[in-house]
Amino acid sequence: MSEFKDHSVEIRYSDEDYSRIWVVLPKGGVCEASLTTPTSLLKPDRKTLETVAAARAREKKIIRDYQLIQQSAIRGEDTEERVGQLLNAPQDSPDSSGAPARVHLLNRLDHRPLRIAPDSRTVTAADVAATQADLTILETSPISEVDLYEN
Repeated sequence: MSEFKDHSVEIRYSDEDYSRIWVVLPKGGVCEASLTTPTSLLKPDRKTLETVAAARAREKKIIRDYQLIQQSAIRGEDTEERVGQLLNAPQDSPDSSGAPARVHLLNRLDHRPLRIAPDSRTVTAADVAATQADLTILETSPISEVDLYEN
């Protein structure tokens, strides 16, 4: 197989069984390879991997909720106070002015990362070259000596 190092190959597999792949070699031959990843899954297929992903997501949610409850307990809140905050949370009401802005009450401790908003203003090299220095900031009177310990 060393003769195929640094060559592009085509990989083919079946969605029913990810444990076997077929490699189409550059000379046209086909080679079968089996999965050697150590896992407790005997025959990983699409359904099994989706089940594993769902279980991971559920476990992450449990951990987040546990941390939220722990932080609430550290603040001295009990279950009744947490439920009261959920029930008395302000509801979004449409603004009479029709403005699109909304304010949301954030009560989670683990905020999901925000996406980077595209920068609407771009600065080009020509804009930088066209800038002029503001020399009026140098025309101020000199700073006189100040005695900080004077009463």
